Amino acid sequence: MGIKNILPETKVYTTELYGHKWEIEVKILSYKAKQEYLAAMLKNKKVKNEEIELANITANDLLETFKVIFFNGVNYLKVDGEEEKIDKDTYDYLINNLSLACEWIQNCVLEFNGNFFLVKS
Repeated sequence: MGIKNILPETKVYTTELYGHKWEIEVKILSYKAKQEYLAAMLKNKKVKNEEIELANITANDLLETFKVIFFNGVNYLKVDGEEEKIDKDTYDYLINNLSLACEWIQNCVLEFNGNFFLVKS
């Protein structure tokens, strides 16, 4: 069989947003993507007495985490049955216009990946 024939698990989620039916297939994030996500999450943070202290966090820091999730955790995205490209144009439109969709996408990917960030210490 060989290791290169092993594909990450996937799961399909559906919801209704903005009066349209949304469908997304998410996958288990790669080790590299998880590390990129964690690096973006932990940037500008200090651990003090076992508590995480946020310092100088910017909107770009938060957008970087969604970017990692969107480009590494989504196999496909459909709205009303029409597949959207997973590309920069779709990403930019989502983050600039459709906040509920961004939150839903992020929640689906994190849920399927076991909210791995929450268990890191």
